[in-house]
Amino acid sequence: MDNLPAKGDGNDTMLIINRFGGNLSAGGLTLGTIFGLLYDDVEQGYSFNITGGCQLRNSLSNSFPRTAPRFESAIPPGRTGWMKLYSLSENGMFGAVINLNKNSNVQSGAFNQGHNLHQLTLTQAATLIIPVFPPRC
Repeated sequence: MDNLPAKGDGNDTMLIINRFGGNLSAGGLTLGTIFGLLYDDVEQGYSFNITGGCQLRNSLSNSFPRTAPRFESAIPPGRTGWMKLYSLSENGMFGAVINLNKNSNVQSGAFNQGHNLHQLTLTQAATLIIPVFPPRC
């Protein structure tokens, strides 16, 4: 995730991560534990772990992800950052980032946007079974 805006500038950024895999006739698989690195704009990294079900959805703040120093100290107003996420079990993941800034109509630098997460590595371990049931005629 790149160009991560500061919460102190009025941004509410939601991170959505989905697990890819499983048998959809029985249900999807869970994300398990995800290791992450939050970087500020001078590339100082802060590590964290998160755990999720088949989907993880949360707004970035001082309570998520749990870094030391906290999110708003790592990315203060007027600055940006970026984040890397890794599955500890070689799970297939995909997701999106959505930003809402209520000042986007009055501030020239404020914006609303969303984009998909970028993949850095691929895996052969993720499989998805999609059942096909014949119609009853």
